[in-house]
Parts: sequence; C-alpha cells; structure tokens
Amino acid sequence: MSLPSARRRANARSNARLFVMTEPLEARRMLAVNVGINFQPPNRPVPAGYLPDVGRTYSDYGDGFTYGWDVANTAYRDRNNSLSPDQRYDTLTHTQLYGNRTWALKVPNGTYSVYVAAGDPVTINAFYGIMVEGKRAVWGAPTQDMPWVGGTVTVEVTDGTLTLRRAVGSKNNKLNFIQIVQQS
Repeated sequence: MSLPSARRRANARSNARLFVMTEPLEARRMLAVNVGINFQPPNRPVPAGYLPDVGRTYSDYGDGFTYGWDVANTAYRDRNNSLSPDQRYDTLTHTQLYGNRTWALKVPNGTYSVYVAAGDPVTINAFYGIMVEGKRAVWGAPTQDMPWVGGTVTVEVTDGTLTLRRAVGSKNNKLNFIQIVQQS
C-alpha cells in the first residue's frame, strides 16, 4: 500500500467523526432604498446615479430592483433639446397618451421621500398632476420659460410597493424622473 492512499483512508476515517454545527442565518433585509429612476427610451444614455425605466411591465429589471408599469408603456421620448438642463429632463414618458398608466417600485415598508419631475421641453399643452401613494407630488402647469414641474412628497408604504398614478384633473401628463429615498 502506498503512503498517499493510506493517508487518504486515515483522513476519511478522521473526517467521518467530525460533525458540523450550523447556526440559522438572519433573515435577509434590503438596505435603505436610495434610487433614482429615469424614464427614457431604450438604448439611450442613462444619467449617472439613475436606473432606466424603458416602459416594461412591472418586473425584475435585473439591477436589484423590481419596477415598471401596469401595462407596457412605449410612449417614451428623447427630445435632444437644448432647453433641457440634462438627460433627466430631456427624456420622458407619457402617462395618459394610451390610457392612464400606473407605475410601481417594490420597496420595504416604511417612510419615503419622493421627488417627481414632470415636463417636456418641446410642448407645454399640459397640466401635470402626479400622485405618489395617494399623495399629490406634482401639480401645476408648465410655461415657456419653465416647461417642468416638480415636487417632493413624504409617503408611507405599507404594502411593499411604492405607486405613482395620474392625479384627477391632470392633462397630457409627462413623467421625466423620480428620486426615492427611504426615511425609515
């Protein structure tokens, strides 16, 4: 018998006497949410620090987040307009063009500060109204000098999903981007 095969059998016998104690793992918990979503056509530059929403239905985007629309939303635009301060304001989606659309992001229950920007550097024939978790975040008409309307709202999520909808009374809603920061 060779020395290596004798050593293997001896190791196998000693390993058979070992036992492993395991300790249950703690439940996985998502760290505090701090995310920006830019509403833009596919294959366009994504602003630094943002994730792209390209009109898919609510699903796992493969970037660690699950978000999207109640139905596919392909009414996306990239205006390439010099009035836009940056790509976030230059890209947009319509939330009413082909029916009223609802957008959602899966998040842990808690309190969130949400900034919403709405507008279009090309056309201002609108009155923007966007609700986040039932609270009005955006409400106002654009002007030639200021084609965007934005607003921040603090909301409580109790069902694991942060939801945006059009506000009653809005007309020709266009959504540029949102910033979501978990407070608790």
